[in-house]
Amino acid sequence: MVLVAPVGVVVKDWPDLEQLGFIDHPDNQAMAGRLLSRRFPDAPDVRNLPVSGYTNQIILILDSVARGIGFTVIPRYARRSFARLSAI
Repeated sequence: MVLVAPVGVVVKDWPDLEQLGFIDHPDNQAMAGRLLSRRFPDAPDVRNLPVSGYTNQIILILDSVARGIGFTVIPRYARRSFARLSAI
């Protein structure tokens, strides 16, 4: 799993994620929970993050991130297959 944010966005701490907003997708709460709880062990649960979008189509998840709508957590292979890697 990898955290994916728009190009130029630096995620240093939990407030950075709150400011960005979460692009949610099926199973993302569980995936994000596992990844983010390791990176930010003292942070609130991922369910407390503001959701700035939701989709069940993998290409649209990363398109939303590339357009600056928020961040997401996806499998590494899905990020690698995105056509516009320079935007995330």
